[in-house]
Amino acid sequence: MATTIDFPTGPSVDDIYTYGDIDYKWDGTRWIVVDGVENFVLIDDVAPTYEADHLWFQPSEGKFHVAIDGAWVEMGRDGIDAVIAADVIGINELKDELSASSALAGNDVNWSLAQVFTKTLTVNTTLTFSNVYIGVKSLEISGDFTLTFPVGFKVVAGSNDYDGTVLNLIEVECTDEIGLTGWINITQEKV
Repeated sequence: MATTIDFPTGPSVDDIYTYGDIDYKWDGTRWIVVDGVENFVLIDDVAPTYEADHLWFQPSEGKFHVAIDGAWVEMGRDGIDAVIAADVIGINELKDELSASSALAGNDVNWSLAQVFTKTLTVNTTLTFSNVYIGVKSLEISGDFTLTFPVGFKVVAGSNDYDGTVLNLIEVECTDEIGLTGWINITQEKV
């Protein structure tokens, strides 16, 4: 069962409030633990400004956050949930990149736009990749034309060749975002 700390209303800067063995100090915006734990922030609404090696507790939500690698990481009740907060990288910024599907109008696969890309070829096509990072993207491509991939991406041995007469699932794995290299695995729908 969670413990509720009933802080005084209308505190003045530098007021101290003790609950149990812990002293809290009002800094004009929030209560900060000053006894027992260093760099601990207690604030209820928005995340405090990120500072390395700091802790943040959000009482209304019962959430505890740790400053790690430039982001607030939420610690869950059953372990680390790894929720990223404080506008470092928000879920709205990652949502499309991790879950959306996008029809390719041109030949560029912009990795920041979606997880799955679709295209029906109408001419011989050479794909390009932009905003590439280490990870995997999926392409669903059909159309009975030649398909060419960027130079640094090699087709995995044992992979099917592109067959434009059926739908192809092409998994692209980037292993070096600087040198733009990686692997391509092609499978086809069963007909």
